[in-house]
Amino acid sequence: MILGLRYHELGIIKALPPGKLLCLGYPDIIATAEELEALGLKQLEPVANQRIAALHKWPGTIWEAEPLLREMGFEPIYLDIAHQRGKEELVDLNMPLPAYLERQFDAVIDGGTIEHCMNIGGAWVNIARAMKSHAWVLHLNPANQVNHGFYSISPTLYASWYREIILHRITWLEKGEYIYKRLGNPNARGILPVNACNVVVARYPRSDWPVQWKYSNKELPTTSGPVLMEPRPA
Repeated sequence: MILGLRYHELGIIKALPPGKLLCLGYPDIIATAEELEALGLKQLEPVANQRIAALHKWPGTIWEAEPLLREMGFEPIYLDIAHQRGKEELVDLNMPLPAYLERQFDAVIDGGTIEHCMNIGGAWVNIARAMKSHAWVLHLNPANQVNHGFYSISPTLYASWYREIILHRITWLEKGEYIYKRLGNPNARGILPVNACNVVVARYPRSDWPVQWKYSNKELPTTSGPVLMEPRPA
């Protein structure tokens, strides 16, 4: 699976506690050298495989993730259903997580993998099983992209599955630039921009299957649609 982390996502990761990291797929880094240097990162290693670099359709250099993740203090392990980069352990997330991976990780990065799993509920459970009790997870998943994967994921799912949402932003491409805005009410119905994606950092997944907000006994949200707000100042 070909995945990419941009400057914005890398900045989020750098601000989170490091430790043993599980990556669902190997994420290439899509950013300029100047952006990476602004984050204080110096271990810049271009991706040598030009076929993979070309798939990102990025005019600049594509960078290897592993040296940058290690520079930030992470110990990464990569899972995939195929050897794309030669660094991956072969695991099918449609199936139960192997026991040796359970409760082993301080952090998980889903850089756009879970929506490609037909058994998406099982994949959510696998992420939860991989996490230590206080681990965090970063999700980068489509919110309304047709045929990107098997699924697009509504914001309400994250709010229902995790007991703590640290950050939820919506991003989309507009006039050649990626726009990032903070999501307001994750349970309100509405229309997001075309090809929008979720950027979510969360902790404490549930141990049972949640009921969607509108079918629960909780008070329904009062807003008419998802509220996109300016990101809070750093």
